[in-house]
Amino acid sequence: MKILICNRHLEYSLGGSEIQCDLIARHLHEHGHDVAYVALEASEPIEDPPYRIITAPSVHMRAMRRILKREAPDMVYWRYNRNTFFRAGLLCRMLGIKSVFSVSSPKDLEPWICFTEQARPLWSPKGAKTFAKRRAQQVMSRASYEGFRFFDGVVTLSLNLLNRVPDQPFGPTRREAIYNSMDPESITPFYWPRPYVAWAANLKRCKNPECFIDLARQLRDLPIDFLMCGAVQHDEYSYIEDPRQLPENIFYLGKKSVAEVNGIFGGALCMAHTCDPEGFGNNFIQAWMQKTPTVSLYFDPDELIETRRLGFLGRTPRRFAENVRRLYEDRSLREEMGRRARGFARQQFAPARNLPRYEAFFNAVVNHG
Repeated sequence: MKILICNRHLEYSLGGSEIQCDLIARHLHEHGHDVAYVALEASEPIEDPPYRIITAPSVHMRAMRRILKREAPDMVYWRYNRNTFFRAGLLCRMLGIKSVFSVSSPKDLEPWICFTEQARPLWSPKGAKTFAKRRAQQVMSRASYEGFRFFDGVVTLSLNLLNRVPDQPFGPTRREAIYNSMDPESITPFYWPRPYVAWAANLKRCKNPECFIDLARQLRDLPIDFLMCGAVQHDEYSYIEDPRQLPENIFYLGKKSVAEVNGIFGGALCMAHTCDPEGFGNNFIQAWMQKTPTVSLYFDPDELIETRRLGFLGRTPRRFAENVRRLYEDRSLREEMGRRARGFARQQFAPARNLPRYEAFFNAVVNHG
């Protein structure tokens, strides 16, 4: 098969979907497929990957049309959320190219998405302007949602998301939930002089890093530290880079590689998760593979934390802090949950299990429609 994978590339934007696309591209290349990775929003050449890279600085349909006509792939794998989603699906349909959309978050399945907050009263000048902007976003989102009509297949990161894919005939016939994959052996050793709780995500609103800082404040009485790592992506969190503006028990380590995050998780008492409900955060998988239980404030992917007893789901800030305290104080419980987490993760999120499932799904879409 000749496949185009369309997403940002991890050399430019290190996130969960970029890590997964790199793994998928490597697997398909190693198994004899002609793979090209269209690195969206990338302006400079990317070196090292064994697969071909096509940089696309501007994500507009004229550029995509040129790429698709030149490459003439059997299939396009679109993992760029709902950005230009409708036009990408329509373009593939017009050119007779099979297409698969990857659902990476609940927002990918919402008909009426809105990212602008209504912070001012509607009757104020700025409030009216914000209201109009919100409505415009919702209308554009609803129009984008029609793109599901043009894709030939959908892959989701969890069973819960699979159940929300639009029904046929509006949604694609072929659909499957395939968990993300991680390599448990990619580890950079890490040392910290005191016991610590780890947090890893890019610093932006939907990740709620301020909730981790509040957790550190609530647990000041414990002889433990709180370590944060990730790139600052929203300016409102730039203060986290200044140690003077943080509690004395919290330390910001900056942006870290996947192997470095694995090392940090490997020595942690637990991984604290404060993100809004999302697809299936790689940080869960990384922590579990390193034998580290998770304490989540808001989100339990496929209810695995509670049903598999891999940690705790707090639901409220008070219970969130209580759960972390309990894991610190109860070593046997912490180790028991960690053992379960590692066993479950190495079975369910192994590359050898999940990457062939992508290959089989792509084959089915290309050869059987």
